[in-house]
Amino acid sequence: MPGLPIRASATRISLRFRSSSTDCPMAMIDVAALFDEAKRRDVRRMLGAAGDAYMAAAPAQVEACCARWGLTFEGTAPGGYPTNLTLFVLRGEERAVLKLGSGDPEQLTEIEALELFAGRHAVRFMAADRSIPALLIERVEPGTELKALGENGEESRIAAALMAALPAGVPATHGLPSVADWLGRALAGYREDPRDARLAPFIDRAAHLFDALTARSSGERLLHGDLHHENVLFDEARGWLAIDPKGVIGPVEFECGRFIHNFMEGYDEGQLRACIAERADCIGETLGIAPEWVLEAGLIDATMGTCWALASHFGDIDRAVTKIRVMASLLDA
Repeated sequence: MPGLPIRASATRISLRFRSSSTDCPMAMIDVAALFDEAKRRDVRRMLGAAGDAYMAAAPAQVEACCARWGLTFEGTAPGGYPTNLTLFVLRGEERAVLKLGSGDPEQLTEIEALELFAGRHAVRFMAADRSIPALLIERVEPGTELKALGENGEESRIAAALMAALPAGVPATHGLPSVADWLGRALAGYREDPRDARLAPFIDRAAHLFDALTARSSGERLLHGDLHHENVLFDEARGWLAIDPKGVIGPVEFECGRFIHNFMEGYDEGQLRACIAERADCIGETLGIAPEWVLEAGLIDATMGTCWALASHFGDIDRAVTKIRVMASLLDA
């Protein structure tokens, strides 16, 4: 598949990582140093009592990782998903990032995926402790997020180039899930408990589209599984890199699904339609596939994601259903 050079320059800088505290000696690493008030609230909302246990254990786990890998703790990264803690560290003179998980299985598949990507078009794996789980990776600098480029087509071409270059071969033995498993469980969960009737017309359609996508696919590969605008960062030395992979085995054409329906905040339905259509055209042209295939991957992924959101009571369901309807209407046009 043809692709845009992945070292295309970033035109605007928006740092992915910023320290929220200054250099901190080991004795000062406590829950307050690692989790600000907003983060603590989000962790408790998502994890309940398990969240308090996760946060209470984190300082000792950070200290253990620092001792084991010769790290100096610098500070915490702002925001992030409640089940992950992202920290700035130094290993000697090398600037790195330490990620501490709450035990979600996807944190283990991220480790496995980064090991298999081996730094090829992705952030470089440095070390891991699966028992925590903890992951040490290179720090991407300046860390420009792809979404900083704006909606001008360039970001879709850069993402498409990664979609073509990043997928890796499937090892003989692995602990990674498959897209088929993801989708099957998500759709089955909705059928057992259809919490929002607006999604019902798309459940069977997503299943049929995935069967068709699989049948015509060029093969299964190790995919990133969450390749969107905030998971592609610019590194001055290495160009555009993927971060935070889910790690999933599936048809290579599925990789474009997550990108086309994300990060269109404030768009009305007409703007959503125009933006999604433009993304599908651009990605399809860059990858050498029909734009309809890109839209189908997007509808499958968005339907699956909305099933997850309904089950976890997390996410904007109204917005998600609108995007699914827009993609369906583009396919039916």
